[in-house]
Amino acid sequence: MSDPIYAQTWYDENSIKSSKSSHFSEKLNRYDFAIIGGGLAGLVLSLKLSQGGANVAVFESKTIGSGASGRNGGFCSAGWAASPIKIRKLLGQEKAELFEDLGVLGFEWMKKQVSKPRYQKVNAKIGELNLSLAKFNNKDESSLNADNLKKYILSSRYKSGLINKNSFQFNPLSFMRILMKECLENGVHIYENCSVLKVERSQVTNSFELLTKKHQNFIAQRVIHATGGYGGLCPSKLDKVLLPIKTFIAVTDPLPGTLKDHIHTEFMISDNRRAGNYYRRLDGDRLLWGMGISAVGSKSLSTIKRDAFKDLKSHFPNLAQEMSTSGLSFEYVWSGFMGYSRNFLPYVGELSANKYALAGFGGHGMNTAPISAICLSDFLLGNKDSLDSFNGVRHLPHYGSFGKVAAEIVYKYLSLKDFISEYRPI
Repeated sequence: MSDPIYAQTWYDENSIKSSKSSHFSEKLNRYDFAIIGGGLAGLVLSLKLSQGGANVAVFESKTIGSGASGRNGGFCSAGWAASPIKIRKLLGQEKAELFEDLGVLGFEWMKKQVSKPRYQKVNAKIGELNLSLAKFNNKDESSLNADNLKKYILSSRYKSGLINKNSFQFNPLSFMRILMKECLENGVHIYENCSVLKVERSQVTNSFELLTKKHQNFIAQRVIHATGGYGGLCPSKLDKVLLPIKTFIAVTDPLPGTLKDHIHTEFMISDNRRAGNYYRRLDGDRLLWGMGISAVGSKSLSTIKRDAFKDLKSHFPNLAQEMSTSGLSFEYVWSGFMGYSRNFLPYVGELSANKYALAGFGGHGMNTAPISAICLSDFLLGNKDSLDSFNGVRHLPHYGSFGKVAAEIVYKYLSLKDFISEYRPI
């Protein structure tokens, strides 16, 4: 496809086969829960609710894994999109500590999942190398200076680094497809290519009627919106506080005998800039390169490819030169939407009577989405204290187009601060 949001990714050709989704002939007269959005949050929620004895239907406008959950960089670590300092300012020390604990629990849940035999094909690998374009002041055992970094990468631009063993990389699309199969086996009905056009009160007592693009009607007692940054049917209360932000990823042609000369490690790699890069080696001697965000406009596939090569060249000029000499470049390029709130914290909880939100995980959703889904499932199954950590989160409006422009300005400002920090005399 020419649209980068739905362009074919490397994962599409290098992941396990998807399970067959549910057929309309299987639908129940009434579901306990209808989940709109079949991303990581929606599937984990459906799995937990089904395991708790509920009848659950998931409605995905395209296919499972076609959104951000299946086309991201494949990084998983603890934490949230908002920094610990920001969370403390927003929520206070006590609740900030609860949030931090949830971030860790989400990571541990994902780590446990990928360690299961059935998830082996996600090819999970432990370890992250976090790089800085300036010198680190700390001198702990995980800290690396410029000379130490040469054991892992050959790039004069990085001045220091840290090794983090509490993170892992994996194939997110394979993960989503295995999770989908697990949900189906637990009785969840998953309807793909099935956009929900309307949700309104049903004549059936205490229920909603959902009208889908397939001209099918469904009845559910409670509805959860887990739609992320891809739009579709979204209550105005949620739409006003979540902003769709684009990110961009590219994967090189095979680079046998070249890539390993410049990037020696199989750790996933990120840098600590506010608007930094993330990348990792893939099977077949390829390099996955993630870069930048944007709140306004769009980029063509050719523009993303050009920007990726320019970005790669600024960090690994010798690798870029060798690629150019050999006539190699980026074979796959794509973009994806992430749902951001102004405070970088997700919207998890009630929207109105029997309607709930599970969205807005920003660029850190592979641990925060599942743990938020688990908290919401516990709440919906009767544990009324399980959303206490989220109840104090204030969600502010983004003001539509003005919000997008403001987000773009903030991103440019942060990029400028990164630039100044990098070249400030030490």
